[in-house]
Amino acid sequence: MRTTPGTRHDPIAPGARLVHIGMPKTGTTALQTTAARRRAALRAEGVLYPGDDINHRAGLLAKLGVVWGWGEGSAVPDRRHWDALAREVRGAGGDRVWLDHEFCATADARRISELVEDLGGPVHVVVTLRGTASLLASSWQQYLKSGLAMPFDAWLRAVLDGPTGVEGVTPSFRRRTNVAGVIDRWAAAVGADRVTAIVLDGDDRARVPETFEDMLVLSRGALDAEPDDFAQNRSFSWEEADLVLRVNAAIEAGGGLPWRDYVRALRHGSVARLLHAHSPGPGETRILPPAWAVERAQEIARGQAERIRAAGVHVVGDVDQLATPVPSAELLRPEAIPAAVAEAVAVGAVSSTAGRGWDFRAPEPGATGEGSVRAATAQIRTRELAEELARRIRVAVRARLRR
Repeated sequence: MRTTPGTRHDPIAPGARLVHIGMPKTGTTALQTTAARRRAALRAEGVLYPGDDINHRAGLLAKLGVVWGWGEGSAVPDRRHWDALAREVRGAGGDRVWLDHEFCATADARRISELVEDLGGPVHVVVTLRGTASLLASSWQQYLKSGLAMPFDAWLRAVLDGPTGVEGVTPSFRRRTNVAGVIDRWAAAVGADRVTAIVLDGDDRARVPETFEDMLVLSRGALDAEPDDFAQNRSFSWEEADLVLRVNAAIEAGGGLPWRDYVRALRHGSVARLLHAHSPGPGETRILPPAWAVERAQEIARGQAERIRAAGVHVVGDVDQLATPVPSAELLRPEAIPAAVAEAVAVGAVSSTAGRGWDFRAPEPGATGEGSVRAATAQIRTRELAEELARRIRVAVRARLRR
């Protein structure tokens, strides 16, 4: 079924469970942030958004057997996270329950069936979709945040025309962009009539939140995002991405890092500081895929659209928009990295590894290591160390890029 703008969507029954499974890079962060901030208001309207985190990653991935991270330190989250989430869901009574995490899209059929059975009550699934070509640059950037050390052009060749399966590069990209396969697996567990696919449209930003509001019987505007919700997961500029790529390559050449150490220094440090404290200037460049990659992505998307139409699920929007082209450009790596970008990467890493987040907040309880010793003795100010390290990195980066 396809709906038109202004359509009101049927609500799920009281006591039903709505599971939003992504896809990644479809505005999930803004939606989850809004729901997390307004938990109390949602509950007052009869909707439980369980837990106290932005989303339900740990509990859902524990139940679905989905690994978080890579290398040493990566694992399926501990079962206790699911047990706690399930207890809260069971205590919802007649309230509607909303569960959310985009990595659910990668789960296999057996685990999906087990999750649906354990949730009890009617389960409805929502899949948010966007044009396949528009995912190319944003997905590569997301993998950069997880340690990828492969340039954009090489990555595009690998994921669009390379081998599939575990031997392929970032195999999760193939699983996520096989949106018809994702929909088929979840529809087999809950029924096609309980799956809703929402196709994003840049000209209709209200489409996703209003569909959720209707399904959950929330007042109109209950899920309107605040401006900073969108900033939390903005795109990199070419200059930002190139520096993160260089750092990842240096880490890989040096033998790598355990996932937990990479998360603390890069994801929660350098990357977080870039996204929150740095605004790309007029001299920084937007990342665009080359024309050949856009055409290949459109070809893939047309096949996916046909399969979704045949699946019989509810569709909000037009699945043909999955094949919408995007602007393209010749791939040219930056000739220079702005000093502010280098400073953000260095300062964020130092602050986070010292146990103080990306912005030198108060030391975390139980922080250990040299960072906590410095904070305790006040012999060396962490901010001064970070500023000196940032200065040295800026000099080194400028020298290297001019060779």
